[in-house]
Amino acid sequence: MKVGKIILILILVALLAGLFYYSSNKNTMITEIPQITQEELAQGWYYGETKRPGTPDTWILRNAGTRGAQWMDSTAKATYHDKPADK
Repeated sequence: MKVGKIILILILVALLAGLFYYSSNKNTMITEIPQITQEELAQGWYYGETKRPGTPDTWILRNAGTRGAQWMDSTAKATYHDKPADK
């Protein structure tokens, strides 16, 4: 029975520590979305699903929900990411 009490106490301490950590860091956990860079504007695309401030309205999100998600100029030609996979 003594082991059960120790485990219960450890769980409670871990929960309280987690709550304290969250409450003391919740404001720093929100990060600002970076502005689109001039380099990204010039190349016509950038990786990520989050649309960055300054992204032109003509840009579209492609490959959403994948690690290769990217915003790109809808008027641009295919990028090197469009090359077919090796067979």
